[in-house]
Amino acid sequence: MSASGICNVIRLAEDGPLVECSTAVLESIRRQAVEGLNAFGHGGLETGGVLYGFREAGRFNIVSFAELPCEHALGPGFILSEKDRIALADLRQPPPGMETLGWYRAHTRSGLALDAHDCRLFESFPANIACAALIVKPTAWGPANAAFFIREPDGRIVPSAASEFLLQPVVQAAQPEASEMATAAPPAGGSQLANRTIDNALPCDASEAETQPLFAPPAFDLASNPDSSQARPRPLPVYWRYYSAAALCILLLLIFWPRSPRNLALAVYGITTGQVRIEWNRGSLAVLQARSATLTISDGVYSRVIPLDPAELRSTSITYSLRTDHISVSLRVQDPGNAAAVEEAVQFVGRPAPSPQPVQRVAVHDPPAAAPEVARAPAEEQTRELRASERRTPSSSGDTPRLGMPVANRFQTIRTMPAQEAPPAALPPPPVISNRAAATVPEVLPSVLHDVLSSVRPVPTPVPAPTAAVPSYRGPRSGRMIWTGVLSRHGVVEIEGNHSNTGSLAGALPGVPVSLRISPSEFGRNGLIVFTSDSAMAGRRESPGVANGWNAVEFQQDAERERGLLILEPPNRANDYNRLVVRSDLRNCAVILIDWAVQP
Repeated sequence: MSASGICNVIRLAEDGPLVECSTAVLESIRRQAVEGLNAFGHGGLETGGVLYGFREAGRFNIVSFAELPCEHALGPGFILSEKDRIALADLRQPPPGMETLGWYRAHTRSGLALDAHDCRLFESFPANIACAALIVKPTAWGPANAAFFIREPDGRIVPSAASEFLLQPVVQAAQPEASEMATAAPPAGGSQLANRTIDNALPCDASEAETQPLFAPPAFDLASNPDSSQARPRPLPVYWRYYSAAALCILLLLIFWPRSPRNLALAVYGITTGQVRIEWNRGSLAVLQARSATLTISDGVYSRVIPLDPAELRSTSITYSLRTDHISVSLRVQDPGNAAAVEEAVQFVGRPAPSPQPVQRVAVHDPPAAAPEVARAPAEEQTRELRASERRTPSSSGDTPRLGMPVANRFQTIRTMPAQEAPPAALPPPPVISNRAAATVPEVLPSVLHDVLSSVRPVPTPVPAPTAAVPSYRGPRSGRMIWTGVLSRHGVVEIEGNHSNTGSLAGALPGVPVSLRISPSEFGRNGLIVFTSDSAMAGRRESPGVANGWNAVEFQQDAERERGLLILEPPNRANDYNRLVVRSDLRNCAVILIDWAVQP
């Protein structure tokens, strides 16, 4: 080549090929790699492309390159998708007058050694021609380490280990004259080549390349070039940028730091039919600075005033049972710093708790008492006479004898039988009465008998309904709950059944009167460490199991830390023994161990 330029010569092995690369090409590739690294944290984006130049016997002359715009569909690394491979096939077509020598790639998350993706890039180029590869390892502050690799036509990669050299940022010299740029351009197809990347390439003259020092790893340093060090000024410090960014962040934090609002954010919402939860913003500035507070609940004609001290105001919520379908709730907070108190009021409309239904008593109709028996005796005697009167005997004229139906069956009263009916009592057969007695029975007797029987109808006697037995508790007599989460000083944990308002809970309250032991805990190297004030339990160990969440447990005596957990609301009749509120006065609490036992 007759054109002159600045070139760097690297020998890959003692008897291996030489690689001549333009300083402008190396500087542009280094700048791309550093910009990709600083695109975002954790390695940034990896860049890559194709190298162009000329091949000679045992020598690669790299004078130009083209960046492959990777879409990074498979991650921030330089891993090619199908669309990227199509673009790489287009870039493998060299500019006029040049050859495709190989490829380059930035390693931002690994060293200079070739990986599997680099081997796949080698496979994208013809196997019967030697192919060059440039690996660049950038740093965030500018310099970069680099290494060349050559894949021989027989498949060997030279060198076997990376021959590392250093790339320092190069200060741009004065722009060459137009005549020099025209001289540097290749004679054939120069305009098309300039449209791609030839403006970043300075070709090397073979005679001048021999005069350049031979760079062996790891002593390669572009600053040692006398042509580039003459006009190179002292690099400016870049730490002032970090200081300015830190100062700007502090200023923005001071301006936009969220401050605690003074409003109370009083809210009332239903949790079940007839019950509501009353809450407020515990982080409000008025609540944090409050000296006292008063909560007033107006429920129809009923009114209730609940005084709250500062500790209850910052850690408590109220559960209330509705008496009517409309209530009014107001919270008044007295701030010692302000003469005027902060007050908010809300209203809630909902269904009240259902009133208990009266017990329906079942009336059991028993047989009449002894008093009605006296009145019924004449009626039974008349019934027997009537049955006998309707019994007829055969006449002398030879008529067919006919038996009449008993009158008592026609006017039989309906009796309400108990749940289990007793078999009817057997009646004795009616006595035999002559035909003369049947002729003297008056015709009006059935109506008289009906009136008599109606007058002695039995009166039902009310019987009290049996009282339903209250089901007894048949669950375990003791158990354990383990709460895990992040609880700072004065933080509150509300447990309802098997749920908590923050963190996670293993286990549940049994819903009956219980006695509690609450101990702060933390995870140690060998399992869970529980702090207790009971000297008898100090040094006790438990093997992993279901009760301790499959963690080995060790008890240590520390009464001060155990007193750092306070029970604000224990399980009681008002909350159906299904609610527990605990406050922590410790600096940090990550695990709370709650042992419960059913009271006898």
